[in-house]
Amino acid sequence: MNLQQLYEWTAELERQFGHLKKWQVRGLALMSLGIIVTRCCVLAQMAEELGMLGGISSVNKRLKRWVGNADIDVMGCCERWTGWVLRRYASTDVVVLVDETKLGQWVGVLKISLAYGGRAIPLFWRCYTANQAEGYPQQGQVLLVWQLVARVQACCDARQRLLVQMDMGLGNSSAMLRALNHLGVDYLVRVKPQSTFTSRRGKTQALHQIAQRGRALSLAGWLFQSRMPVHLHIVWEKAYDQPWCLVTNTRHVRGRAYGYRVWQEESFRDLKSGGWHWQGARLRIPDRAERLLLAMSIAYGWILTLGSLAFDLPVALRRQLGSADDFRRYSLFRLGIRFFKRLSAIAREQIIYDLNFAQPDCLPRLC
Repeated sequence: MNLQQLYEWTAELERQFGHLKKWQVRGLALMSLGIIVTRCCVLAQMAEELGMLGGISSVNKRLKRWVGNADIDVMGCCERWTGWVLRRYASTDVVVLVDETKLGQWVGVLKISLAYGGRAIPLFWRCYTANQAEGYPQQGQVLLVWQLVARVQACCDARQRLLVQMDMGLGNSSAMLRALNHLGVDYLVRVKPQSTFTSRRGKTQALHQIAQRGRALSLAGWLFQSRMPVHLHIVWEKAYDQPWCLVTNTRHVRGRAYGYRVWQEESFRDLKSGGWHWQGARLRIPDRAERLLLAMSIAYGWILTLGSLAFDLPVALRRQLGSADDFRRYSLFRLGIRFFKRLSAIAREQIIYDLNFAQPDCLPRLC
């Protein structure tokens, strides 16, 4: 990274986060660009790599002050960030993945992420004290998910429609399904095989009694004792011990679309050990973890879009990033890192300081 790159990135963030004070935007630019350059979000390690900005100790203090500043409105920044992402995102089908993760034993995180190119870009999140009931947000899990999904929905334009996906740890609840129905969004949720389902013929069975290994089934009926009307898809590949028991509120969504959930796991790996080393930050205060995640998410989203732009580079520049086989095998994240680092050295003018969700034919598409 050089100072010119930092100035250009700061200028772009000033346009997108105009509600922040100038010093707050500068800190966000420094944090997000520093994470990319160092491939690490540990503040002390970032400070060691940002020597062009001053002494290691002074840069480290600057980073700590930004992460520790309670005046930064994270939810407001998430709204600006999500608006920026969805304005640049061309598709009318917006698949968002809801999941929870933990940072060690200290901080839990609930995230709403956009499925894109084999990965998931965090849009909204809440951090809280892990493993303590009193540390969880007071509104509870269902209302928290409802609020965050509603915020994403408010950022969509009139053409875009949400498809919300979540695993059975979050979705196996009639209250959760009712909350999503209330928002008017589509959902595809995995539920437990022990859940009861009543067919239109009036027969009630546990889902594991309906499932057949090696077969895919689709039925319409009612889920749980509360009789939630749903479309049921059961997918059980022979290689797996348990079936996918999936429910949706629309007949147009098929069970295979649940494969996008895997993209969330790939993104967790990128944010943690395979990329930004989130687990190494060792933050134990939830609101500080939220601010760090803001910088990480912006860095991550930008890198993924650079990875997709790499497919459109002139052939000579593409060869600088890798072979044709590399472009087939590597994730957008890895290609984006290569794009930024290599072009920073040989062709800085080719780097676009904005989001660009190009979707070449070789990338996974939303259905």
